[in-house]
Amino acid sequence: MKERRLIPSFRQQNKFLMSLAQHVQSICKAANFQLFQISRIRKYLTPESTATLVHSLITSRLDYCNSILYGLPHSLLNKLQLSMNSAAHLTLGMKKHDHITPALKKLHWLPVEQRIVFKILCLFQGIK
Repeated sequence: MKERRLIPSFRQQNKFLMSLAQHVQSICKAANFQLFQISRIRKYLTPESTATLVHSLITSRLDYCNSILYGLPHSLLNKLQLSMNSAAHLTLGMKKHDHITPALKKLHWLPVEQRIVFKILCLFQGIK
């Protein structure tokens, strides 16, 4: 009888990582497209409506099923963080080279890596 391997091989791990890299790329592509569309009508929007649009179109896209991204290399998570930083700049009407940390604190947004951990902790909070 043939023995099954429970630990995935390097080839399988690499293939899974490549598919997650494509997933991250598609999330960033869609988020950046939506950011571009919102920026085109930004001058006609109030700050509250801009924040609502960014939350509904961008941050929800970044947060959807992000728990599967736990443990990814920082290079992939950084792409998502750049999209979130652009969303914060757009929401607050900041200039391109303004520091992002005060903006994220003002919006009460966690960085992407911490958002992933927070979501996992919330999912498993009630399990005993």
